[in-house]
Amino acid sequence: MTRDRVHTLLVQDQGAQLLDPDGQWLAQLDPVDPDLVPALRRRLPARASVQLVFATTHLTVRCQPAPRLSRRERAAVQQRLLREEESPEAQNSAQVLDPDPLAEGGHVLWLASQPRRELDLWLDALKKAGARAVFALPWPRAFLPETRSDRPGSVYLTRVSGAGHLLCFRGRALTYLRVFPWPEGLDPDTRSEPDQLVLGSLVSAELSRLLQFIRQKHRDLVLATLDAVGLPAVPALTRVAGSLGLELTPLEPDLAAFLKAGADRERRRKDGLDLIPEASRDSLDRRMARALVWTAAAGLILIGLGTRVWHGRHEASLEREAVRAEAARDRRRALAQEAEHAARQRFGLLRLRRAEQRQGQAVAQLERLGLGLFTVPSGVQLERLEILQLPGDAVRHRFTVAGAAVTRRGFSMGPLADYLLQLADYPGLDLEPLQEVVVTDRRSGEAPGFRPEQALTRFQLRGTAP
Repeated sequence: MTRDRVHTLLVQDQGAQLLDPDGQWLAQLDPVDPDLVPALRRRLPARASVQLVFATTHLTVRCQPAPRLSRRERAAVQQRLLREEESPEAQNSAQVLDPDPLAEGGHVLWLASQPRRELDLWLDALKKAGARAVFALPWPRAFLPETRSDRPGSVYLTRVSGAGHLLCFRGRALTYLRVFPWPEGLDPDTRSEPDQLVLGSLVSAELSRLLQFIRQKHRDLVLATLDAVGLPAVPALTRVAGSLGLELTPLEPDLAAFLKAGADRERRRKDGLDLIPEASRDSLDRRMARALVWTAAAGLILIGLGTRVWHGRHEASLEREAVRAEAARDRRRALAQEAEHAARQRFGLLRLRRAEQRQGQAVAQLERLGLGLFTVPSGVQLERLEILQLPGDAVRHRFTVAGAAVTRRGFSMGPLADYLLQLADYPGLDLEPLQEVVVTDRRSGEAPGFRPEQALTRFQLRGTAP
């Protein structure tokens, strides 16, 4: 049952009308009828939610301007007004504070009270019928002109519990509530001339009192329309309203539907005027909380069972995936081992081939280098030649050459210079600076003890080459 699918029970002195969530009439109920509970059980679905609208003559409603009051201050005002009533019966009461810019203090305090026995009778009957009372509203509150903020004042004419009622609102405050007797047998929809005269006279007198009250208490309040609720726009009412400067507006021909709409509007408010006592609301809240707890527990159990089934299936699926993953891993490992074995064997062959290639390259380079070093020009004699292979990836050699350049007719440095120029033409050869050079040149007649002419240069070369 959703929050908006709520039945309505309109309680009056002559009995109560039961309406479905759409506002359709279901039954007329008598509170003293012993068949009351079975009748409710027949008309209401199981665990139905019901809101009550009390329109009895024992109901008391007050409105007074007030500043912003705390919850404790409003409760104190409520208790003081209950003591002032001095009712012999136990009273049930409720209050609510509404913001109202037209009220002195900026707020209006609504207070409603009624005999506790009237509410308990219906609460007990609904409970025995398997229904739940969710809200109880005093009927004048349903007339609160929430959607009619375009005008500061509104006047309503209606017939409730066999009596006529005039209600005048100024902003959100009920400033005037007049109950006047309705002649027995007077049908408001009658078209007979005598009944029209009686109805016109009755309404005219009451409207005159209302307008006089407004002129004395609220001079700034201008009334322009008279809204009829539950009454037809008969000529007598139109004529009386026009004579007093008001325009008759048939607002709603069905009083029960009008009150139900007002009760729905008030119930949806965050802080509506609810006559159900706090203790009863707490009991309802506890029952709702208990039902929610049991529902949540059942939901958790179902979720747990579902989670367990899902976990079992998921675990089996993971086990299958693990078996497949292990098989794939073993296959990959075998393939990797085979590839590693093949690579190791191939790498050995490659290393051997690379070593052979390197050795062949080293022998060829050594042969070329030796040939280049041993090829000397005329007059140069080599005494010592050392060639060493340097470590590293590239094949390079370090060499040391020791020898002498000998001439008989010219300078001995000439053959050495020719040898150095020859070595400079060798590709990639890098000579170090000469460190050991001894030059001995002699000519005839320079000293006693003449010997044949001889020029001698001893040298030692170092360098690197491929």
